[in-house]
Amino acid sequence: MSDALFRKIVQELADIDYAGRVSLFEINEPLMDENLVEKIRYVKQRVPKSWQYISTNGDLLTVEKTVEMIDAGLDYLTINSYSYASYRKIKTLKSALPSEVRLRVIHTDHFNPDFAADNRAGNLPHIASVQEPLKESCSRVNNVLYIKPDGTVVSCFGDFFNKNVMGDANTENIVDIWYGAPFTKLRSHLDNADRTPNELCRKCNMRASGNYLERYDILPKLAQSSNLPRGAIIGASSSAQMFYPYLEKYAKVEWLVSHTVASTQPSKKIGRLKVSDNYSKVLTDPTLDFVFIANANGLHYETAVRALEAEKHVLIEKPLSLSLEECDTLIRLGREKNLVVGGVFQWRFMHTVKFVKELLRTRALGNIIFVNCNLLWKRDADYFVNGRGTWKNDGGGVLMKQAIHCIDLLLYLFGAPVSHHAFVSNTVGHRETEDSASVLIQFPEGIATLNATIVNADNLTPEVDIIGTAGRITFDFNDVFKCWQCAVPEPELKPNGLTVFDKQIMNFINAIQGKESLNVTAESCIGSLSLILDIYKDNTQSPNAFQSLTSS
Repeated sequence: MSDALFRKIVQELADIDYAGRVSLFEINEPLMDENLVEKIRYVKQRVPKSWQYISTNGDLLTVEKTVEMIDAGLDYLTINSYSYASYRKIKTLKSALPSEVRLRVIHTDHFNPDFAADNRAGNLPHIASVQEPLKESCSRVNNVLYIKPDGTVVSCFGDFFNKNVMGDANTENIVDIWYGAPFTKLRSHLDNADRTPNELCRKCNMRASGNYLERYDILPKLAQSSNLPRGAIIGASSSAQMFYPYLEKYAKVEWLVSHTVASTQPSKKIGRLKVSDNYSKVLTDPTLDFVFIANANGLHYETAVRALEAEKHVLIEKPLSLSLEECDTLIRLGREKNLVVGGVFQWRFMHTVKFVKELLRTRALGNIIFVNCNLLWKRDADYFVNGRGTWKNDGGGVLMKQAIHCIDLLLYLFGAPVSHHAFVSNTVGHRETEDSASVLIQFPEGIATLNATIVNADNLTPEVDIIGTAGRITFDFNDVFKCWQCAVPEPELKPNGLTVFDKQIMNFINAIQGKESLNVTAESCIGSLSLILDIYKDNTQSPNAFQSLTSS
């Protein structure tokens, strides 16, 4: 690519304050570009919020080159090692790189042809094209803009011969290309699982999925960033790190703020966010529209009140607060100030949950007999730092921190509980809060059991098993049906590249812009909190009371 064209594209990214991924390669070897380091540095200087990523076979990679690229602004590097020699090189890198650079080696024991069977839109003759077009969506036309060295913009990395040209970056602005008629028309087909609009899509055998580096991508449609809501993240928790890429997709996140008012510890840096340890000061910023609250549970209420009083919409990690009275106050403040108050329960947005709700509405499973839900996770000692595992910070253990997702989903599907009984325990014994619980819930129709622990030998995907007089359905939190025994045909799930995190954040941003109703309202978050608080209360009054609960 000519230097003039490269600088033109970078300038257009700078003009929109772009905060997504920039990859200075397509399906070639990037280290063959002698000017790669300078280009990385130029992008870093001109588009500081962007993420830069490259993938290499490692043949030309050295420790010196790696350090140069990182110093210039490279954020993420993938090395595909296919030989013992290149593997040894990676091991050498691991010991030579600065300590702040994280390097992860993933081993595969065998060759799996399923991972190598991509036919590049039918352009690879040794891999057969599909006989009939796949009836699946394709996320790439919504996530990635491919610009060839000569400036030709194509719809897909598999378009070797420029069959589907979307525009010319030499003469057109990349934003105009992205919103242009060719892309718009193609998306109208692919977003609806129609792969018939052109020869490449018809022959392509790539399954529907999100981008494999989705957390480093940002939807290019956000080029119209001046109209996007502006926000801040309060709390440098794992939840903040998890949701940050998705917030950046649909809004302009400016600040990362420490999790306490008087913190003596600096906030961990996330992405390109400006860092502050004074959230009261940040909340006075008149340009901020919303706050994502992801600090300790015990600080949610105070932080949310401050934000609402500062006229900011709030999205609060579960739970909203640690008391029902405080939740009522947040709801009242939101109504008085006409602000959106939302909670985070992303699993409501699963495809499977949507279908299950419809099955329950139409009584396709008959009368519900039993519902079983298991959450078997592992949280090692490293998890319990900075006050985790205490009543003051967390307000509870596995029920309040992890299984609240399962309880919310059960209430979302089956309504308010009629009664319940539960046992909680501290298997490990050296923490204040419970690490395991078994809960029996009587719903208006059916009985549900929940078994939850964070001292399992490994992290297993939670599952929900629903048994009715006319059928049985099992789905997991990977959004997959594991069992379908029902007169209604099993639906064909059509992933569109959007995760549950995408959907939750999109819904919140659209809600504060008045485009749609909020799904996870503050009011709808109270049920799970109320049930958990009742369980804790019941166990402290039991003859076999949970000792850590009574001592609190």
